[in-house]
Amino acid sequence: MLSFSSKITYFIFIAGAFVVVSFAALNYQALNADMYFVLYLLLVFLLLFGIFVASHTSKPLKKIVKTAHELAEGNIHSRAYVRNNDEVGQLAGLLNKIGEKLEKANYEKATIHQAVSAKVNAIVGPLHETIEALEEKAKNRTIEFHKANEVAQKMQIDLLLKEAELVDLKGELAKLMKRKNKKVTREQA
Repeated sequence: MLSFSSKITYFIFIAGAFVVVSFAALNYQALNADMYFVLYLLLVFLLLFGIFVASHTSKPLKKIVKTAHELAEGNIHSRAYVRNNDEVGQLAGLLNKIGEKLEKANYEKATIHQAVSAKVNAIVGPLHETIEALEEKAKNRTIEFHKANEVAQKMQIDLLLKEAELVDLKGELAKLMKRKNKKVTREQA
């Protein structure tokens, strides 16, 4: 695939060669070695002229294409500096305006993001403090609950021991009562 500058060079050379060959064909009988040399120099001149025009024309376009690629890749600070006052210069100016608008939009987006972040932090900050205080209270209540549960378990164990002791005492009391009843019955008999 030919580049833009190659295409321009090609078309200038072909158009010029056509004109030169047409003039040569009109005076074909009058051509001599000197005329062939002049025709050869004219073709070389056309080739060099085509290269010069193509280079001069494609250089600003290459800058514009490079800037467009950079903008497309996210470099919103990229600009195409072209001095032409023709359509190519206007295209570069429009591309620069697009870059400026992208940059402005990016700045506005960042500013809005900062403002929203500040508002969210102002609203959420006290909520974080409240949540932290509630978490601390819950932690303290949990510790208190575990301590109370330990005390309740110890009291339950003590209660079971006291119940066992009470059962033993009831058993001894029952034995003593039996002995007393036997003694009282023996004394009455």
